[in-house]
Amino acid sequence: MKIFSLKFLILSSATLLVFYFGLFPLLLLIWKSLFVADSFTLSRYYTLLSDRGNLEALKNTLILAVSVVLFASLIGITLGWLIGRSDLKGANKWRSLFSLPYIIPPYIGAIAWIELMNPKMGYINQILGAKVFNIYSMIGIIWVEGLFLYSFIFLATVTALEQLDASYEEAARMSGASSWRVFWDITLPLIKPSIFAGAILTFVAAAASFGVPAMIGMPNRIHVLTTKIYSLTQSYEGGIESATTLSVVLMAIALLFLLFSDFLQKRKRVTMVGGKSSRIAKVELGKWRIPIFISLVLLSILIIVLPFSTILLTSLQKTYGNGFVLENLSFSRYFHVLFGMNKVKTAIFNSIQLAVLTATCTVMLGTLLAYIKVRTKIYGRNLIDTFASLPYATPGVVVALGLIIAFSGGWGLNLYNTLIILFVAYSVKYLSFALRTSNAALQQIDVSLEEAGFMSGASWLQVLNTIIIPLLKPAIVAGWFLIFMPVLSELTMSILLFGPKTQVIGTVLYNLQSYDDPQAAAVLAMLIVVLVVIANITVKWLTKGKYGF
Repeated sequence: MKIFSLKFLILSSATLLVFYFGLFPLLLLIWKSLFVADSFTLSRYYTLLSDRGNLEALKNTLILAVSVVLFASLIGITLGWLIGRSDLKGANKWRSLFSLPYIIPPYIGAIAWIELMNPKMGYINQILGAKVFNIYSMIGIIWVEGLFLYSFIFLATVTALEQLDASYEEAARMSGASSWRVFWDITLPLIKPSIFAGAILTFVAAAASFGVPAMIGMPNRIHVLTTKIYSLTQSYEGGIESATTLSVVLMAIALLFLLFSDFLQKRKRVTMVGGKSSRIAKVELGKWRIPIFISLVLLSILIIVLPFSTILLTSLQKTYGNGFVLENLSFSRYFHVLFGMNKVKTAIFNSIQLAVLTATCTVMLGTLLAYIKVRTKIYGRNLIDTFASLPYATPGVVVALGLIIAFSGGWGLNLYNTLIILFVAYSVKYLSFALRTSNAALQQIDVSLEEAGFMSGASWLQVLNTIIIPLLKPAIVAGWFLIFMPVLSELTMSILLFGPKTQVIGTVLYNLQSYDDPQAAAVLAMLIVVLVVIANITVKWLTKGKYGF
């Protein structure tokens, strides 16, 4: 009975933590938008949606999301097919290279393209000798978002092609169909559900993004829902109430599209690789090999080399704006920013300790929740995945606003302006990463191993510590790094939750770029890129290529 009680206490506590910190703030947010003085009303929605500024932000959000999906699909599907189905040389290396934007926050790209296409002093405009490009526009936002978010569709396409039974395509070719006809009539219909799922994730990511619209759109008074919500929270009279209602609208848009994606995934009927079809039929590029290779090189320069080299060279300038001549390049700015600016040192320390703590605690919690789902018969256990995934599916500004309302003292617990509320936000946002990696690995562990441990007299904790966790180690390591990387550079939630003493890398970088020192922002941007790439290489090495890009 003692063992059962301890096990029940641990597992039930894990479930309650998810509900209290993950689900309760979102439910409270919805309740606050629908009830005024304890009376149900839709007046806040009528008032909010009758405002021209809010309607403009909603329209811009939809334009942004749809345009990014179209732009990203063009890049992602093309790259996915070339790498996943053609006999392209070095396909694995191309895949790793074009997966890089998946792990780098898009606002890093915004910093680069502002340097390149700033109408006043952008390097491209200087080379052309005229103000040809203006990054501070809706097209500029779409451009930057598309060059990063294509990775969702690209990875979805590549994965679907790798799992697709090639026998259908081979049969079509044997009947005389051209490669284009095979792709259009056979391949594309079979992988369409996966592409749609990637497109919906891209739509939601674009609609929920804050960093790029804030850095590029707000200087020219172009608002989307996320930046409008942020602006409302910074106002004094009625700002939080209006932001709350607008947040529910944004959350509804995101969840509706994600539910549609889940519906598509359940209907998906893709024949997986098996038996003699395990070999993937590669389409010969023939005379197109060299033109395609050149196109990929140019595309990699546009997406990877140009923006990241721009950030690097900007960060190395002794005097900002004096060009990239050798005499003007030095690492002195790195020493000044990283060791001479107190707010940067504090932010780096806060971000690293939050990333380590969040990754560690979230992986522990995710493992326990995965155990509940896979190994117990608790009623409603399948809802755990839904509860854990809901905050991740919800836009970050909405999660942050829910936490502000729930934990600013009005409901007994005041965490506002503390590192704890940032820790809670990161944990609930990325819990699903740990849960899903542990869940997939736990399903592959034979339950007889645990039963043997119990029969030998071991307690549940001993079985967990000596049998289950060692076998889950690769998944735990992967989950840890998958959480550590985005937390280290998180901006969308942090911008609403940080206080005077709780700045993190993302918020300091945003303020430096927007108000103080763009060159110092470039230094921090390079720090993020280096740390994230190192973390990705590490997780790939530790898991022997099973996780990472």
